[in-house]
Amino acid sequence: MSLLLPLGRIEEAERLLRESMALDPLNMSFQFMYIGLLLTKHDYEGLLRHLRHLPEKVRHTPALITTECLAYFDQGDVENVSLSLQRLLTMENADPQQTAGCETYWHLLNGDRAAALASYQRREALIGEGRDYSYVLGNQALLLGDIERAMDWFERALVSREQRIIFIRTDHREEAELKANTRFQALLRKMRLDDESLREMGYL
Repeated sequence: MSLLLPLGRIEEAERLLRESMALDPLNMSFQFMYIGLLLTKHDYEGLLRHLRHLPEKVRHTPALITTECLAYFDQGDVENVSLSLQRLLTMENADPQQTAGCETYWHLLNGDRAAALASYQRREALIGEGRDYSYVLGNQALLLGDIERAMDWFERALVSREQRIIFIRTDHREEAELKANTRFQALLRKMRLDDESLREMGYL
């Protein structure tokens, strides 16, 4: 599945993963892989359904609350984004980067771009402390309408080998303006995820 998703073969990847989950439903690695697949599909309603069926102790972790925050943001659900943010703010083990990210979504939903940008910049300042969220910062820069800033972070994500950078082609398959960006095309060529490279390897 890890090879199929970067190539955009989402349905095939989902079929194989569902088969694996049916054979071993308690395998949490499969559960987290499925969450990643739903994020790539942009199926946020399905993601929220899946999260509700996870064990309580797993679901109520900062990482999954942040994922939940993103899903509610996509649905325009201000109330539940606010609830997710409040939960992160009260958790001792919450990652400040994740909290700032959820806060950015909340401000965007409330139409306060200046506050959203301030939260985003606070998250940028935290890079280097803990986990690398370069790819996520790139995605949030796109929400703020800043493609060049997004590309700065995507390029950094490739250098640092941030794990979700391999999904960049599939994650942004529907974003015409980004796909037309010369830096984005250069990044895909560097990763050999551009159309010409994939055709040469027999994947297109």
